[in-house]
Amino acid sequence: VHNIDSTNFNILTNGPVMSSFSLKYTNWKTEDGRIYQISETPVIWPGKYAYQNNVKLSGLQGDEELVIGLSKLATNQSVELLRFKNWVILYTHDHQSYNKEFIIGLAIMVPTSSYLGFDQAPEEGNFASSYYARLKLSENKPLTYYALGCWEVSDLNFKSELKFKEYLTLFVEHIDAKITPTLLN
Repeated sequence: VHNIDSTNFNILTNGPVMSSFSLKYTNWKTEDGRIYQISETPVIWPGKYAYQNNVKLSGLQGDEELVIGLSKLATNQSVELLRFKNWVILYTHDHQSYNKEFIIGLAIMVPTSSYLGFDQAPEEGNFASSYYARLKLSENKPLTYYALGCWEVSDLNFKSELKFKEYLTLFVEHIDAKITPTLLN
C-alpha cells in the first residue's frame, strides 16, 4: 500500500563540479491522517566523501520533528558527538563494511539551530539498528544536512579515528567558509 500520491524526480545539474536532483513527494499520508508535501534536493561533488540534502515540508501542525538516521547495523560502538558553532556531527568509526574487514567512518552533520538531540532506534522494527538526530522543522523552510561516509580503501587516513575526525572538522570549515569575491581591473 502506497502512502504517497505521487513522486516526481528531476535531474537539476549533472556536471564535473556538482550534480543534484530533486524529489517531490505529493500528499504523503501518515498513519494518523496527516498529509504532507515534501521536497528533497540531494547534491554531490567530486572528491568529497559526503552529500548535502535540502529538505522542505509543508502541512506541518507544529509538533513534528525530522529524524536523520545513522546506521549502527555493523557496529557495536556507541555514537560519538562533535559540536561546532553552526553544526552538530554524530559519527561512528569501526569495521562497518559487509564482512567487517574494512573501517568506515559514518557521520551525519546537522545544523545546530535545528538540533534537538539524538537517540537510538529499537533493535527490531522498521528503523532498527540506527542512531538518529532529532531536528525541529518550520513550515516550508528548507533544512540542510550532510551525510558522510569515509572508507579506508578510498583513503588510508580514514583507518584512524583521529584522521577521520580531522576530516570532519575540515569539512565543517569548508562548509562554513565565507567567500568574498573581488573584481580585479
